[in-house]
Amino acid sequence: MKSNKLIPTPENIQKSVREIAEKDKSESICRELSEMLIKSYSLKGTKRKEIYQQIDEKFKVALKLDNLNNHYLATASVDKEYQEFLSIFIKTLILEYNCSTASEKSLAQIIGINYIRVLRYSANLEKCTNLKYLTEVATGYYGMISKELDRAERQYMTALMLLKQLKTPELKVSIKANTAFIAQQQQINADKPNTYDNTIKG
Repeated sequence: MKSNKLIPTPENIQKSVREIAEKDKSESICRELSEMLIKSYSLKGTKRKEIYQQIDEKFKVALKLDNLNNHYLATASVDKEYQEFLSIFIKTLILEYNCSTASEKSLAQIIGINYIRVLRYSANLEKCTNLKYLTEVATGYYGMISKELDRAERQYMTALMLLKQLKTPELKVSIKANTAFIAQQQQINADKPNTYDNTIKG
């Protein structure tokens, strides 16, 4: 009886991972993954386990290369309990502000990471306020958490304001003047209208 197992080829492997690798490195990474996967089918026992570990490491490299799209490194920077929420939050921000460039996507990640920090420090601060007795150590911890919360809030707001500024459309103002006033009670009538076009970026 023939096996229905799909044997991977360089073509279908490249198709499956091309979105998780940089353009200049995707070919080499896809080729290596393809060769390793094909080789794994002919191995057994310890050797197969070893090559699977190598495939896993290579796949993580590919994921890191596409961090701006899959947010792999961003989610890895926070506690595991927040990772799934952070990924969804960043994707929501990118959709909300229609982020398309590397700078815009990286700002969305910075906003998301600092939002998680705000939530985490707020939760820790709440635990401190519920303590019946404050020792010297607890007081110092309370002060540290308060400072970190303030810092996270500032970084969150700064990144959010910068992203909004980047996505604010340009405001074009056109001023047309037929007469120029030089001093009181004096005026000069221009033969031709002067047009001043200024572009103010908001």
